Amino acid sequence: GERLRRRTLAGAVVPMRQSLRLAILPWRRHGVASPYMIDLRHQLIGAGHQVIMAERGLMELGMDLGRVRRLVSKTGADAWLVQAAPQEILKWFAEQPYPVFGFLGSFGGLPIAGTGPDVGDALREAAAVLVGQGHRRIVMIGRPQRRIPQPQYPETCFLDALDAQGIKTGDYNFPLWETNSMEGLHSCLHSLFGATPPTALLVQEAKVFAAVQQFLAARGLRVPRDVSLVCGDDDPIFEWQIPSVARFERDSAPWVRWAVRWAGNIAQGKQDRRQSRPKVRFKHGGTIGPVPTPR
Repeated sequence: GERLRRRTLAGAVVPMRQSLRLAILPWRRHGVASPYMIDLRHQLIGAGHQVIMAERGLMELGMDLGRVRRLVSKTGADAWLVQAAPQEILKWFAEQPYPVFGFLGSFGGLPIAGTGPDVGDALREAAAVLVGQGHRRIVMIGRPQRRIPQPQYPETCFLDALDAQGIKTGDYNFPLWETNSMEGLHSCLHSLFGATPPTALLVQEAKVFAAVQQFLAARGLRVPRDVSLVCGDDDPIFEWQIPSVARFERDSAPWVRWAVRWAGNIAQGKQDRRQSRPKVRFKHGGTIGPVPTPR
């Protein structure tokens, strides 16, 4: 990129960092409207970089690696920032000649820079709290790509924590939706609440959490009297809910700072493959209660 310069108070001209033509491949095209993605984009532009938003997100591309390749090939960029991508896609990016940054997603173990929340401790604590309330039929609701081909870190932390409590885990505890859609979610929930309904659900995403709440209400199930709920995400709307939502509290500011620092290093010709995973805190809330007694 073109080298920028600025003038100091003393009048001397000093070199600033080079600008970077940085392409962002979001999880979903409208996902760029999330507060931390807006903050990230503003800070990158403020640092002098040219930010290009991919015309489609990973969801619109169907998580199809061939379609991702074609989109990347026709997008001229010095580097890529990829949001919440599965390991297969990030592995392909890691093999390309340009720098890539995994913003959330399964970047662990790959030779690329990245940042995202470390929810391992929070998952283990949530599992311990639920088991401590007498729950044994505990289910994690996560997107299908978090389940295929097998659960990986950090989901395995939750399953291992249940195993450690003497709960034998399997597909029941982390079910696979048939399709990554609202219809797929409802099909999964109808199946779960058949013969052996769970007494506690850990739902990874805030928007899926809202859909699960609607499903339970339609069946006349009350929270936490009939079902305990934990959200593995955080959302400002939770501050307005009664009972208070048990959730994982996270601060996105360190993610944004890490990504902006990486872009600056790449613009200056420095190799930067460092990864950062700030820890997430489990916040107990009113959506957790003791296991319901048979009626």
